[in-house]
Amino acid sequence: MRSTSIFSVNKPKPEGVSSESPVAPSTEISETSSPTPTRSLDQNSLEVAWRKVGQELDSVDRAISMRMGSMRPQMTDATTFELEVPSIHVENFFKENRSLILGRLQRELGGIKLTMTFKQIESASPNKILSDYEQLEKMSEMNPALSKLKEALNLGIG
Repeated sequence: MRSTSIFSVNKPKPEGVSSESPVAPSTEISETSSPTPTRSLDQNSLEVAWRKVGQELDSVDRAISMRMGSMRPQMTDATTFELEVPSIHVENFFKENRSLILGRLQRELGGIKLTMTFKQIESASPNKILSDYEQLEKMSEMNPALSKLKEALNLGIG
């Protein structure tokens, strides 16, 4: 009696085919090695891992932890995330600590290889130093009662 394995099919042979010829399986299934699970990374998983790594790094380097707490990474594709940084100084800070942060994130996310990119955001208005007169004008625009007070007190400002 012939034993069958999961790779052979026990069905009648067409005419002209001997019973000794092997039957090739249509699909091979390996019982010993399963395919490596591919875990997709989503925005929520990244943010949770980012916060957790930031908290872990608090004991190692408080400055990294503080910066990470104030930043929110944004996924740009399956393995790349972007940080919006306010200045070149913050970007350089993260570049200097990139290997430490990415290493911890990859460990936290189950070995997913990540890439960190940066995008500098520009402030809506440049930080301009205002004179006393300009400060008063700006505050008067925001609160018209200030102009009335200045006139009522006969202040010689502006």
